[in-house]
Amino acid sequence: MATFRDRSLLPDEDPDLRREILRTIGEEWLNAKNLWLEGRSPNDLIGTRDEFQVRDLFRSIKAAALS
Repeated sequence: MATFRDRSLLPDEDPDLRREILRTIGEEWLNAKNLWLEGRSPNDLIGTRDEFQVRDLFRSIKAAALS
């Protein structure tokens, strides 16, 4: 059975995830391989069916920065 993942945007989120990352974290993070993304870069996943993994990680980073 497939697991449903909520892919709706939060009120303050830009639908263009790449643009939002560039504006807040920067190009270096966008292109860096990431252990939380199984060694892939966020840029590798944006535009694929796994983009939600980048959005989830990005949300966690933003939440941690605000706390």
